[in-house]
Amino acid sequence: MQNTEDLLYKLLAGQLKSVGFFTGNETQPVLQGFYGRWLEESISILVQKGFLKQSGSTYVLTGPIERADVLWKEWDEKKAPLLKDSSKQAMITLVETALRALPDILSGRVSATDVLFPDSSMELVEGIYKNNETADYFNEVLADTLTAFIDERLKEDPNAEIRILEIGAGTGGTSATVFKRLKEYKHHVKVYCYTDLSKAFFIHAEKEYGPDNPYLTYKRFNVEEPPALQGVEAGAYDAVIAANVLHATKNIRQTLRNAKA
Repeated sequence: MQNTEDLLYKLLAGQLKSVGFFTGNETQPVLQGFYGRWLEESISILVQKGFLKQSGSTYVLTGPIERADVLWKEWDEKKAPLLKDSSKQAMITLVETALRALPDILSGRVSATDVLFPDSSMELVEGIYKNNETADYFNEVLADTLTAFIDERLKEDPNAEIRILEIGAGTGGTSATVFKRLKEYKHHVKVYCYTDLSKAFFIHAEKEYGPDNPYLTYKRFNVEEPPALQGVEAGAYDAVIAANVLHATKNIRQTLRNAKA
């Protein structure tokens, strides 16, 4: 696996080089602006892994990078056994798709979302959040915690109506597991508010999960902003789910305050 990872780092360095980096032409406006944080992290990783070193105010490759066609041929040979591993298949496919499109993304010819969600399809990213060993395990742990809470709540009040809100529900990787576990509590779930930043996720959720879960509602919600300003009443939900999403915000302290509200 280590050799495969090294090859991916090399492909990343090669794709960055193809759009003018590490060749004495480091000022790429699209990268420095919109993709600035991504670029900073990518360079940091390549330095840590020994593929880059700092030279004055710029970065240079520590060694030659093979031609793109040579690297991709090697990748095609090494990825085959990885694709047979169900726990790695989705990640490998997504990484390859993004890396192959990277020059077009960074040059502004295509948007990253068009690459990750072609024709508004969730298929490429869905497998990252469900149907693999790691994601499924933690989704079950989350569902166990939620149902344990509901059980305790119903012990206190057998007629309780449970209200749940999910932040950044996305493709529903976590939601799908939760919905299965909520079937035995369907008469007690008043509402499950499925939220995210994009309406595309609501269309997907309504089609995939709506028919079997009549308590579902959908709402655009940005956890970086106060709930009250978005029509979400503070303290109105019994449980809030946020799986693999809060880390992507700019200010985690403010994000947690809003989630707690």
